Amino acid sequence: MSYILDALKKVEREQEINQLAESENIFLSNPSKPHQTLRWFLIVLLLGLNLLLWIILLWPKPPLTPPVIEFETTIK
Repeated sequence: MSYILDALKKVEREQEINQLAESENIFLSNPSKPHQTLRWFLIVLLLGLNLLLWIILLWPKPPLTPPVIEFETTIK
């Protein structure tokens, strides 16, 4: 009779250990949502800033004109 009780206790302990191991695997295998959201937010933010920088740098600018200097001559 004690052999049967020992075997049942052993099976219960193994089941508890397996349940704990499975619950740890669930937590380790699924990255949390806030980290994924933050990562995507930063990626989109950097791409947006990059696009804005390219638009600013490549926007057509009016051609440069040389300054006009007027001279007054006072020769008498």
